Amino acid sequence: MGAFGTGLFSNDVAPEAKEVYIDSLKVGKTDKEAYAKVMEECKDYLEDEEDKVDLWLGFASFLFDYGRLDNVTRETALSLIGVDADLSRWDKKDLKKRMKVLEELRVKLNSEMPERKKVSLAKKKTPKVKPNEIYYLRLDDERYRDKPYHNLYVLILIDSWEEYDLKYGLGDEYPLAYFKICKDVPSELAEIDNLPFFDWHFDIFRDKIINQEKRAIVIDDGYNQIKKRLKYIGSYEFKRDENVLGKYCQNIGYRDIRVPYRNTGKLIWDGYYKLWSTIERDIVYFFDHCPGADTLIK
Repeated sequence: MGAFGTGLFSNDVAPEAKEVYIDSLKVGKTDKEAYAKVMEECKDYLEDEEDKVDLWLGFASFLFDYGRLDNVTRETALSLIGVDADLSRWDKKDLKKRMKVLEELRVKLNSEMPERKKVSLAKKKTPKVKPNEIYYLRLDDERYRDKPYHNLYVLILIDSWEEYDLKYGLGDEYPLAYFKICKDVPSELAEIDNLPFFDWHFDIFRDKIINQEKRAIVIDDGYNQIKKRLKYIGSYEFKRDENVLGKYCQNIGYRDIRVPYRNTGKLIWDGYYKLWSTIERDIVYFFDHCPGADTLIK
């Protein structure tokens, strides 16, 4: 797949092998089973001269770091160190850097391996917010002082929990949320129903908002950083939008809201997703780049 640097993990192959191995341990697989999973998932790389080198060298390095390096992998990696130095992919400048990396690996693999590092089992993720709960985030950063959205409120309306498990198969769930923009926080929760839903889909070719799925899954990343700014308004069974994927959507016809994930047979969310840490950034970007977006301000 090619390298983008001289480091052992400056390629696409070694990081993938590491992720497959660690993820296997996190769901309770044994060392042997995790090793077999890497060989299964990465078998195509072994057919390519460069990818094979990247796989074995990176694999041996992180197995050593985790105190799990076996003799076969160690000897395979040591035998490929000389092969890598002869590969034509390195120009003169990079070859010098790569030789240093290889020598450090050689010394490392011939030294005493550290103690076995514990890998904690993954736990199912569940949302920190509940359906019908409503929160707001204020766009009060001084950088927005001259912008029309300065000091506006972003309302985050939790619709439901959605299973969105792309990694460990534990049934991870995340909140599925609507968003609304307003100048003032409504004094009565029922007033929220009168505000338009924020639509992440903007048709730049027709200069208008188009009717599409307006919800987004909100991933945990950044929740701890933003929770101090996230203000709870209350719990209220607000009116939902009728135009959701899976139903007829004006201008785009029919589209399923959930699609099969790889070869697992499971259906996963195929709409927008956001991180708690990037909600503000994404809304600001939307206002800055989408003509007519200010029509959503009420």
